[in-house]
Amino acid sequence: MYLNFNETAIKELPQSIGHLSRLVALNLRDCKQLGNLPDSICLLKSIVIVNVSGCSNVTKFPSIPGNTRYLYLSETAVEEFPSSAGHLWRIAYFYKLVELHLQNCTKYEILPGSICKLKSLQKLNLSGCSQFQRFPGILETMESLRYLYLDRTGITKLPLPIRNLKGLCCLELGNCKYLEGKYLGDLRLLEQDVDLKYLRKLSLSGCGILEVPKSLGCLTSLEALDLSGNNFDGLPTNICELYELQYLGLRYCRRLGSLQKLPPRLAKLDAHSCTSLRT
Repeated sequence: MYLNFNETAIKELPQSIGHLSRLVALNLRDCKQLGNLPDSICLLKSIVIVNVSGCSNVTKFPSIPGNTRYLYLSETAVEEFPSSAGHLWRIAYFYKLVELHLQNCTKYEILPGSICKLKSLQKLNLSGCSQFQRFPGILETMESLRYLYLDRTGITKLPLPIRNLKGLCCLELGNCKYLEGKYLGDLRLLEQDVDLKYLRKLSLSGCGILEVPKSLGCLTSLEALDLSGNNFDGLPTNICELYELQYLGLRYCRRLGSLQKLPPRLAKLDAHSCTSLRT
């Protein structure tokens, strides 16, 4: 059973919604007048998908049922996980929360330290959460996490230790202007003990990076690398060792003076507005 109220003028759901024992998906996307969801939704034992993205009046993190796998809260006014955050990770740990979307939640600030307990989590989207400043320490391995979107957030440090994100395929950090250390090596992404063998896409555009270290060459599985809008004047020569790299973004790297070597399988090089590029 599915309920789809997308883009309607609905203002609230009745407490009796908890009696819909066969409900699989609850879709309330872009219901601009909708308030917070009733606590009775935690009784929906068959629910898999809860989508309240675009419901700008939703301020409270909903009490999701234990079997929820996909939770969409993008563009809501949610500020943090509820005080019983530990309850959330127990639910997700046992009942396989797969995706959590908080994109453009401009009031969202706090991610609980128990995030590392989300053992089935594959996608975490915090893109555009401008008030989000600190990613909690990853004290346990999160092997299932594939996609981590932190672009346009206020984070000052990368998730640490990043080596616990062993299955990471995509890391988006574009326009994280407050990252400490303008040398990529200082960002502690490419430490020698970091094994990101599945990382396919890395975006560090607009982060004010002044120097790209040789250790970039250790990310041998990269297929797309975006360094656009940074302040370095050259790339390390071992960039050519990124044998799987097919896209290299260097747009608006205005101090970039030369490109000596390029990866052998590169299909697209975007150096638009690299005004100092001569060689």
